[in-house]
Amino acid sequence: MRRRCRRTPPRRHAQQGVVVVMFALSLVLLMGFAGLALDGARLYVNKTELQNAADACALAAAQELASGGANFVLAHDAGMLAATRNFSDFQRTAVPQQSVTIEFAATATSAAVWRQLGAAQATDLVARCTVAPSALTLWFMPVLGIADAAVGAVAAATRDISGNNCAPGPGLCADVASLVQ
Repeated sequence: MRRRCRRTPPRRHAQQGVVVVMFALSLVLLMGFAGLALDGARLYVNKTELQNAADACALAAAQELASGGANFVLAHDAGMLAATRNFSDFQRTAVPQQSVTIEFAATATSAAVWRQLGAAQATDLVARCTVAPSALTLWFMPVLGIADAAVGAVAAATRDISGNNCAPGPGLCADVASLVQ
């Protein structure tokens, strides 16, 4: 006669604590995703606010540049004023003056030689503003070992007219003479 072994169910006390370990691992993963989402969104908003400051700076400085006889001190001051009137970090912190750099060049090509205020030349018609404040202290990412991150923005503008103010594409550019009739 054969004996049948009856299996005994696993003891409950051997499985206790597994949920706590799984919860702890899941919590670290969730904090990582929350940090990536929230801190990443904060950096993105900060970058956008700094880009607004750089755009305002470049446009204000370029407005003061005129073909022949540009007043670079006035252009520099106008750009600096426009940049420092902007705010960053969810509109809480004014853009500090020491984080703004204004440079001038004859053209805005990649080979352009950018000059500071004292070295600007009469042929310089382009203003470039760089806004790079100190790094932000992150909220959640220090859990993963990333304590801070820095973002910045660059913008260039000129008052020189390129001559082509028409969007590319068929039928989008109309002859000025036909519009006047």
